[in-house]
Amino acid sequence: MASLGPTVKPKSLMKYICGVRFVHLQSGLEWSLTRHPLVLMCLSALRKRYPSQNILQKVPLSLGILLAMCRRMPGWPILSSLLFADLLWATASSVAFFAALRGGEFFTYKGSDRPILLGSMVRLLGGLSSAFVLIDIPSPKTRPDLVSMPAFAVPPSGFFEMSPTTLLRAYRLRASSMSLAVLGSNPAFRLENGSPLSRDFMVSNASRLAGQAGIKVLDSSGTSVPIVAASWRAGFVQSARDARLPARTIQEIGRWTSAAGPLPYSVSSTSTFRRAADLMLQLPPGCAGGGGQFVSSSIITGAGNEGGEIGPRLR
Repeated sequence: MASLGPTVKPKSLMKYICGVRFVHLQSGLEWSLTRHPLVLMCLSALRKRYPSQNILQKVPLSLGILLAMCRRMPGWPILSSLLFADLLWATASSVAFFAALRGGEFFTYKGSDRPILLGSMVRLLGGLSSAFVLIDIPSPKTRPDLVSMPAFAVPPSGFFEMSPTTLLRAYRLRASSMSLAVLGSNPAFRLENGSPLSRDFMVSNASRLAGQAGIKVLDSSGTSVPIVAASWRAGFVQSARDARLPARTIQEIGRWTSAAGPLPYSVSSTSTFRRAADLMLQLPPGCAGGGGQFVSSSIITGAGNEGGEIGPRLR
């Protein structure tokens, strides 16, 4: 660890350690270094000596941003007037957003060994007023013991211009008119040339539409942040947090195995901080602390206090 420290980031070093542990366990050997004090101290020292840069790595494509991007498409929101490429991008984006899909779960990219999402794995269920999209994700990333895992893209009630169910129907109808098979054993999302939906297509079109909509996300140093494969999933987390959805609900929709799962996709922005400041300003007058006598509930100063005081009194 000390030898690799100058050239390998601490977070990458952790992956190396996990690899060594995996080989040991697969070989039937004992492994007792996970919580070994020397290992933990070495990791702590490496993090201090070689600190990582705190960089925002992805643009969260929140629902508001996706809507602004779609509204830059010629013909929107009349779906029959859209170019096929725009209809495909909007459909895949809507399904991916509402189902909180990982990039590799709905598009392909070079070097990926994940199964392609097929038409039989994307189903429209429910009636017209209660329709939703069920996605049977094959070989789920976090559950290798399962053949597939269900994800649900459920639109809001009533009319919504970016409804995943409405878009999916329109996309399938257009694909059929072009003799492009997207059902059954065929890829669920296909480009006009017949190839499966790719990361390059989704990211490049997202970048183009964001530019047309005047959308730019900057990190704390003022550097432009790119749109990446995880931007759709990060956008779901951002919108869910803005809507103050319970953490448990976010976890269930995104199929995270733990409550801490959405944290890597969470991004705090200046608008988040402004809302926090606005909420604090809305405190009732009695909580403003304009003067007078206050009692601390410190358990340190209050513990064992023979005089019965809860804590020190401040004036």
